[in-house]
Amino acid sequence: MTITSSVKTYRVKNWSNYNQLLQDRWNINLWFCPEVVNKWYKEGDTRTHYTNQTILICLTIRALFNLSLRATQGLMSSLIRRLNLPITCPHYTRLCRRASGLDKIKIPRKRSSQAFYICVDSTGLKVYGPGEWQAHMHRASQRRTWRKVHIAIDPITQQITSALLTPSSTGDGKVVPKLLNPLKDPLKKFYADGAYDSRKVYKYLYDRGIMPVIPVDINARQTYIKELRPRLGKKRLIDPHPELYWRNQAIAHRDHFIDPVEGVKDWKKSSGYHLRSLVETTMMRLKRTFTDKLRSRTLANQKTEIYVKCLILNKFIELGLPYTVPIKYPTIKA
Repeated sequence: MTITSSVKTYRVKNWSNYNQLLQDRWNINLWFCPEVVNKWYKEGDTRTHYTNQTILICLTIRALFNLSLRATQGLMSSLIRRLNLPITCPHYTRLCRRASGLDKIKIPRKRSSQAFYICVDSTGLKVYGPGEWQAHMHRASQRRTWRKVHIAIDPITQQITSALLTPSSTGDGKVVPKLLNPLKDPLKKFYADGAYDSRKVYKYLYDRGIMPVIPVDINARQTYIKELRPRLGKKRLIDPHPELYWRNQAIAHRDHFIDPVEGVKDWKKSSGYHLRSLVETTMMRLKRTFTDKLRSRTLANQKTEIYVKCLILNKFIELGLPYTVPIKYPTIKA
């Protein structure tokens, strides 16, 4: 008898370096380079109109230290005063007004030398209402407002390539074109969970030449139909929906097993579907770094808030990542 463990455990090999990197992420030195000071105001203005870069810098400081808009203005004003710079901090009301629309800026990312894959997932962020503990223990009001953030990452570099914030009622499959349209690089594979198993998603990926790696439902059926050939009097299988080819292949792989659950598990291993877990790690990193709540109250400002947080996470990734290897457990023979 041979007993092997089905759950893999990973060990960090560069723990000393990674431990130092975690400290360096918050070893922050704030200064204003001459390029930033020169572009603080719009050209030809009387120092009352600030550039988008100025607003983005202030909002980045706000998200990094989890400050309110008033606290952000106070902190930036104190830094400018101590450094004796010929600039002023925007008023907190101006920061609130100018925050809407900054999310349309493309998120810069580090390009990987390998094939460009994409992993997509969504999670919820709270806006209003008490926490789950108060709602459960003290029977507080459960009227809570949530937003759904959709994130696409490059699994090779683990950087966020695009992000989108929508109301909680928006389906995951509807936002796939908005997430992938800003990406001009040719994509090879698209990793997502069963929530993206829809015909519109497959049609969009087929038109762009992207291979979908999406698990199918246990009761899913193939789209092949039988056509009668009059001259030969025989029937053949044809596929009227070529965009569902990879979905039919996943269903055929599942049907090779007596137990459909085992068939889906084997398909996930053979197709490399578990690479999608990296986007779940990104979701955890987002919530642990900035909490699971949004400070902004309007949807437009909330989109900018998520955009700024994604920029900060990408900067953290550029500093370094842990190098992990799976631990091999000894087998027991009897």
